[in-house]
Amino acid sequence: MPSTQFLNLAPQAQERIRRESLREFAGCGYDLASTNRIVEAIGISKGVLFKYFTDKESLFLYVADHAVRMYSRALPQGMEGDIFDWLREATAYKLRFIHEEPLVYRLALRILKEPQHPVYAKALACQGQIQMQEAVTHRLLALVPVERLRPGVAPEDVLQLLTWIATGIADRFLASFPDGVGDDFDAVYQALTVEFDRYLTILKDGVLGREVGV
Repeated sequence: MPSTQFLNLAPQAQERIRRESLREFAGCGYDLASTNRIVEAIGISKGVLFKYFTDKESLFLYVADHAVRMYSRALPQGMEGDIFDWLREATAYKLRFIHEEPLVYRLALRILKEPQHPVYAKALACQGQIQMQEAVTHRLLALVPVERLRPGVAPEDVLQLLTWIATGIADRFLASFPDGVGDDFDAVYQALTVEFDRYLTILKDGVLGREVGV
């Protein structure tokens, strides 16, 4: 975690260090990332960088934790409607956030795809990640219409199923995003959110109609 010297820097200086470190870690991953390239991009010496952070791992964990907190702030905070409404809104936020902060998304993918990596495992266990997961889970469980569930169906199971489906749909959308959609982003974003809304409606209303003659 950062030293007092880092925390005493001007906000602009802190942000520059975070941004250039994020660019390197997102682009190269932890193992291939170079602190030499980071300090060169920032315009400081390696000695100065290691006065702010004890080592490369400490810098990485700080950058990863900050990225998680950025993403958690982008999630919708209200709890109006039901769980389907929240998932629809949260996915829309996710798509726009990824467009605006692609480096955060790339870093997150690297961590999530290699959870067994010793440093990535520490990032997944960081306090910011845990707090975000707990807050989102608590929020969503409160939106599950418990009174309408069939006997034997647990709210936690419903939440897990819907989360898997929503994540799969969102990832399918993200795969169609080229790097930097540019001026066309709003049109692509709108088309994908309309399609996502259609899938959520199917999930909410079910896939089977009434039997003929019933």
